[in-house]
Amino acid sequence: MRRLAALSSRYRQPVLFTELGYTSRQGTASAPATEGSGAVDQISQARAYEAAYRTFASIGWFAGIYGWDWSADGHNGVTADGSYRPGGKLAEASIRYWSGAPLSPAALVLLRSVSAAAP
Repeated sequence: MRRLAALSSRYRQPVLFTELGYTSRQGTASAPATEGSGAVDQISQARAYEAAYRTFASIGWFAGIYGWDWSADGHNGVTADGSYRPGGKLAEASIRYWSGAPLSPAALVLLRSVSAAAP
Protein backbone atom coordinates (compact mmCIF):
# COMPACT_ATOMS: atom_id res chain seq x y z
CA MET A 1 0.00 0.00 0.00
CA ARG A 2 2.85 2.36 0.76
CA ARG A 3 4.21 1.95 -2.76
CA LEU A 4 0.83 2.75 -4.29
CA ALA A 5 0.39 5.78 -2.03
CA ALA A 6 3.87 7.00 -2.95
CA LEU A 7 3.13 6.54 -6.64
CA SER A 8 -0.07 8.54 -6.34
CA SER A 9 1.71 11.27 -4.40
CA ARG A 10 4.65 11.44 -6.79
CA TYR A 11 2.49 11.91 -9.89
CA ARG A 12 -0.37 13.69 -8.11
CA GLN A 13 -2.83 11.26 -9.64
CA PRO A 14 -5.22 8.68 -8.20
CA VAL A 15 -4.50 4.98 -8.70
CA LEU A 16 -6.92 2.93 -10.78
CA PHE A 17 -6.63 -0.85 -10.72
CA THR A 18 -7.09 -1.77 -14.37
CA GLU A 19 -7.23 -5.50 -13.76
CA LEU A 20 -8.42 -7.32 -10.68
CA GLY A 21 -9.93 -10.76 -10.74
CA TYR A 22 -10.49 -13.88 -8.72
CA THR A 23 -11.62 -17.31 -9.79
CA SER A 24 -14.71 -18.83 -8.24
CA ARG A 25 -12.61 -21.48 -6.52
CA GLN A 26 -11.51 -22.15 -2.97
CA GLY A 27 -8.16 -20.49 -2.27
CA THR A 28 -8.54 -17.81 -4.93
CA ALA A 29 -7.50 -14.95 -2.64
CA SER A 30 -4.15 -16.58 -1.86
CA ALA A 31 -3.14 -16.87 -5.53
CA PRO A 32 -5.39 -14.68 -7.68
CA ALA A 33 -3.10 -14.76 -10.73
CA THR A 34 -3.49 -18.52 -11.16
CA GLU A 35 -6.50 -20.53 -12.27
CA GLY A 36 -6.13 -22.74 -9.20
CA SER A 37 -7.38 -26.24 -8.63
CA GLY A 38 -9.58 -25.72 -5.59
CA ALA A 39 -13.19 -26.78 -5.56
CA VAL A 40 -15.63 -24.45 -7.34
CA ASP A 41 -16.78 -21.96 -4.71
CA GLN A 42 -18.57 -18.72 -5.49
CA ILE A 43 -18.38 -17.54 -1.88
CA SER A 44 -14.56 -17.47 -2.01
CA GLN A 45 -14.67 -15.30 -5.13
CA ALA A 46 -17.27 -12.94 -3.65
CA ARG A 47 -15.32 -12.60 -0.39
CA ALA A 48 -12.11 -11.81 -2.29
CA TYR A 49 -13.77 -8.98 -4.22
CA GLU A 50 -15.45 -7.73 -1.05
CA ALA A 51 -12.10 -7.68 0.77
CA ALA A 52 -10.42 -5.73 -2.04
CA TYR A 53 -13.15 -3.10 -2.10
CA ARG A 54 -13.28 -2.81 1.69
CA THR A 55 -9.50 -2.41 1.83
CA PHE A 56 -9.20 0.34 -0.77
CA ALA A 57 -12.56 2.16 -0.91
CA SER A 58 -11.84 4.66 1.86
CA ILE A 59 -8.34 5.55 0.66
CA GLY A 60 -8.14 8.99 -0.94
CA TRP A 61 -5.80 8.02 -3.78
CA PHE A 62 -7.86 5.00 -4.84
CA ALA A 63 -9.84 5.64 -8.05
CA GLY A 64 -11.53 2.27 -8.55
CA ILE A 65 -11.25 -1.20 -10.01
CA TYR A 66 -11.75 -2.60 -13.49
CA GLY A 67 -12.81 -6.20 -13.09
CA TRP A 68 -11.17 -8.99 -15.00
CA ASP A 69 -13.06 -11.27 -17.39
CA TRP A 70 -16.53 -9.79 -17.55
CA SER A 71 -18.01 -11.63 -20.51
CA ALA A 72 -19.41 -9.48 -23.30
CA ASP A 73 -20.61 -12.50 -25.26
CA GLY A 74 -23.19 -13.94 -22.89
CA HIS A 75 -21.10 -16.33 -20.80
CA ASN A 76 -22.05 -14.62 -17.53
CA GLY A 77 -24.81 -17.16 -16.97
CA VAL A 78 -22.26 -19.95 -16.48
CA THR A 79 -21.87 -20.09 -12.71
CA ALA A 80 -20.38 -23.50 -11.86
CA ASP A 81 -17.22 -23.29 -13.94
CA GLY A 82 -14.66 -21.94 -11.44
CA SER A 83 -13.65 -19.23 -13.92
CA TYR A 84 -12.63 -15.63 -13.30
CA ARG A 85 -15.97 -14.35 -14.62
CA PRO A 86 -17.93 -12.70 -11.78
CA GLY A 87 -21.05 -11.99 -13.83
CA GLY A 88 -24.06 -14.00 -12.73
CA LYS A 89 -22.22 -15.20 -9.63
CA LEU A 90 -22.28 -14.09 -6.00
CA ALA A 91 -19.34 -11.75 -6.68
CA GLU A 92 -21.45 -9.67 -9.05
CA ALA A 93 -23.53 -8.32 -6.16
CA SER A 94 -20.42 -7.10 -4.35
CA ILE A 95 -19.01 -5.47 -7.49
CA ARG A 96 -22.33 -3.75 -8.20
CA TYR A 97 -22.59 -2.49 -4.63
CA TRP A 98 -19.08 -1.02 -4.48
CA SER A 99 -19.32 0.38 -8.02
CA GLY A 100 -22.54 2.21 -7.25
CA ALA A 101 -24.51 0.23 -9.82
CA PRO A 102 -28.19 -0.43 -9.14
CA LEU A 103 -28.81 -3.64 -7.23
CA SER A 104 -31.65 -5.89 -8.20
CA PRO A 105 -33.62 -7.52 -5.36
CA ALA A 106 -31.82 -10.80 -6.17
CA ALA A 107 -28.43 -9.08 -5.96
CA LEU A 108 -29.33 -7.65 -2.55
CA VAL A 109 -30.13 -11.13 -1.28
CA LEU A 110 -26.80 -12.43 -2.65
CA LEU A 111 -24.84 -9.58 -1.09
CA ARG A 112 -26.46 -10.18 2.29
CA SER A 113 -25.70 -13.89 2.10
CA VAL A 114 -22.02 -13.24 1.34
CA SER A 115 -21.77 -10.68 4.15
CA ALA A 116 -23.48 -13.05 6.59
CA ALA A 117 -21.11 -15.87 5.65
CA ALA A 118 -18.01 -13.74 6.30
CA PRO A 119 -15.94 -14.78 9.31
